[in-house]
Amino acid sequence: MIKRAVWVHGNAVVAERPKDLTEEIRIGWGSKFQLRAGTRNWFHVSIPTPVLIDDVRPKLARVFVLFKTSKPESGGVFIGSTLEKLHVYDGHNRVAAITGMRTGNHANAIDSANTWEFDAPLSIFSGLGLSMEISAAQVGTDTTPQPVEFATIGADFV
Repeated sequence: MIKRAVWVHGNAVVAERPKDLTEEIRIGWGSKFQLRAGTRNWFHVSIPTPVLIDDVRPKLARVFVLFKTSKPESGGVFIGSTLEKLHVYDGHNRVAAITGMRTGNHANAIDSANTWEFDAPLSIFSGLGLSMEISAAQVGTDTTPQPVEFATIGADFV
């Protein structure tokens, strides 16, 4: 049973290397970034973390990243942006590293592509941070920037 659900708005997301972006915009509904073709960038967000609930330290059961990446193809070759990795941090300690390509529009509602559930809930002793690695494909000489958008990010504690 969920004891606490915590969410932050997508405009709280920051890029690790802004120089690898062609554009970074905070909008009423979230954040939008344009990645230079052929680059990867990490995007970070902190989530308010309950220390105690009813005198018990809660555990992290699942996280949500409502996002949108581009998904174009050219001649059967994928040329868009992709969420490649999700790292979960407890303060400066990485407590989970998840890989697996996810792409498309998953910004409007919770679905299986924007939800990560932990088989064994994770103990979080300090601040919860999520880091998402996004890659922007480049095919041949096409240097078209590739977008990623973040609408909201959440966590469920048990």
